[in-house]
Amino acid sequence: MYTLVRAIFGYGEPIDADIYNNAIKDIKEIVKIINNHLQGKKNLVAEHITVADIAVAVMLIPVY
Repeated sequence: MYTLVRAIFGYGEPIDADIYNNAIKDIKEIVKIINNHLQGKKNLVAEHITVADIAVAVMLIPVY
């Protein structure tokens, strides 16, 4: 995730295209896992929103 944030916001040295593409692939895999977990559910852990839902949402904001 840090690799993508660096690339998106321009922190540090420029990132190689292969590293960037691999980071995108990794994020897509993570989002697929989260999506599969959420099938038929509204939240990650319980019936109500929890800190886990907020934490995952906040971590994914920069990549979207």
